[in-house]
Amino acid sequence: MPPGTISHHIHPMAKAKTTQPEPTSPSWNTGLTPKEIIFVEHVVKGESLTKSALKAGYSKSNAGQMGSQMNKKPHVQAAIQMLMALAATRIEISAEMVLQEVAAIAHSDMRSYASWGVNGVLIKESASLTKQQSAAIAEVYDAPKRGKGVKLYDKLAALRLLGEYTGVFKKDPASATANGPTIKVYAGIDPNKV
Repeated sequence: MPPGTISHHIHPMAKAKTTQPEPTSPSWNTGLTPKEIIFVEHVVKGESLTKSALKAGYSKSNAGQMGSQMNKKPHVQAAIQMLMALAATRIEISAEMVLQEVAAIAHSDMRSYASWGVNGVLIKESASLTKQQSAAIAEVYDAPKRGKGVKLYDKLAALRLLGEYTGVFKKDPASATANGPTIKVYAGIDPNKV
């Protein structure tokens, strides 16, 4: 996994809903053309606007332009948002759950997973870890050439995500220098009120 990325795995507590049947005619596609429906479905799957337009039936020569145009239509944007919300509901995932996962990574501490000293390194038993501690683990390995170890997700990337979400990092254009804008870090205060 490249540095600075966070793995996209499903939260251990997220599960598919089994109590509600699938809607036979989802309301997210009301008022959309057949091409728009296909476009929206592929955008929600994470495909580019151009690729989504190609899947919707537009030619290679104008798929980029058509994808951009379709994405600007308010009813298409509304359908994308509705389908994304529906998908999140189906696996019971919320913004709070995502933040908890990112926070688990951001607050991870290697001492929770291993101890070390003059006598070497000792990896702790997985049964002794909390769910929050386990959520921060990217990989556990035991290979002849590589040895044994625990690799955590990128803590700095998680801290950046939390900082951006909470507004801790606020660009201050008035203090820009030749090297670019200065970023002020506000601890314990609302940066929007400064």
